[in-house]
Amino acid sequence: MVLIFCYSFIISCDKNSGFTDSPVAPVAKMAMDQFFTTTSQEATIKAHLSNAERARSFIIDYGFLYSEMPFEGFVGANKISLGSTFEGSGNFSTNLSPLTKRFYFVRAYVSYEDNENYFTELSAINTKPGKWVQKAAFPGEAKIKATSFVIDGKAYITGGQSDELWMYDPVADTWTQKKSSPKPLDNPINFVIGNKAFIGLNIHGVERDRLPDFWSYDPSKDSWEEVASPSEFLGSIVGNPIAFAMRGRGYLECNFNRMLQYNPISDEWSNAPPNEVFQFDRSDAISICVGDSVVVVGGIDAADNYREDVQIYSGRNNAWEMKNDFPQDPYLGNELGRTSGIGFALNGEFYAGMGEAESRLSFGDIYVYSPRNDMWIANATIPAIDFVNYGIQQGVGFSINNVGYVGLGRRAWRAGSEDFSEVNKYTWAFIAD
Repeated sequence: MVLIFCYSFIISCDKNSGFTDSPVAPVAKMAMDQFFTTTSQEATIKAHLSNAERARSFIIDYGFLYSEMPFEGFVGANKISLGSTFEGSGNFSTNLSPLTKRFYFVRAYVSYEDNENYFTELSAINTKPGKWVQKAAFPGEAKIKATSFVIDGKAYITGGQSDELWMYDPVADTWTQKKSSPKPLDNPINFVIGNKAFIGLNIHGVERDRLPDFWSYDPSKDSWEEVASPSEFLGSIVGNPIAFAMRGRGYLECNFNRMLQYNPISDEWSNAPPNEVFQFDRSDAISICVGDSVVVVGGIDAADNYREDVQIYSGRNNAWEMKNDFPQDPYLGNELGRTSGIGFALNGEFYAGMGEAESRLSFGDIYVYSPRNDMWIANATIPAIDFVNYGIQQGVGFSINNVGYVGLGRRAWRAGSEDFSEVNKYTWAFIAD
């Protein structure tokens, strides 16, 4: 038997030294901002090729790809070529106009010989990022980990290691103190059914145990009434249960891998019908309810990991579904996950952001979820007051008449090698375009 081995060589001719190995094209290393916002029909998009000096001799085309829908690579995208000769130190940019839709998706690309293409991660442009307007400052005690709810066009805030209850009137932009809760509340949860709020699971003592006490608050009577307690929480250490209401029932889920259901007519708690349980126990997640859907973002799991995953519960299907992860904040490096964030529902959409990173610094971002694209896309951030990247953690978020509001909590930031923190009593309103 004769074995024949075949070898393939890539060679080029060098007139000075004869045949030599052909130079290998370097991998294109590119980056661009993940999000862009614009308030006009035009946006400037920028990218950077970090190894431009080595790559320029191999480039035959470079530029940008864009589309109204997310796309993979070059598929389904419009192409803006900037030519075949790459000049400069690595930066390149172009303008997109007119931008008539709300969202656009962009990649920068570089093409080498032999049709070898490189492109950046997908970026998004938001042409309607909205704006923030400062409102009346909170007049009560500064509060961290309070809870908020909305009934009949008014917002109510209680808790934060206090028995105070305050009502916010968005029309008059005023705060009014109401009847105090039966006991000081620390990091309580709530849900609203009809014209009553149901509030409880107060944290108690040094061990941070949850008490199962529950009350209802009736704004029309400005009165509190004790209701049935979810006894499963007695003595348990539960960081922040997920609570919401839909179809006339209240729901709790966290750390039990099952859901509890409250019936306000019979004043009873029971196990909700079997469902695909929430993925990963966690505390201090952002949870927002819109109609028959609830979105849960981030939090800290049982192993003290900061989570960046997103899950949505469908009341129609009685099941949880994993969605694309929440974005990273570019100002905080590569840290994943967040906790103690703020969210609200606005115009039938989910808005979420802020909170804290594992470094304990405050995020200053806010994103809107696009179900069509299964992506979180950046919106306008709160204007800086006295430092860059204004952020709130352990605050409250709510919406009234298609306006979102955030407030209370605390702000943390870093100056040089020192960390600072201060309580927040500002109230900000987010107005969508």
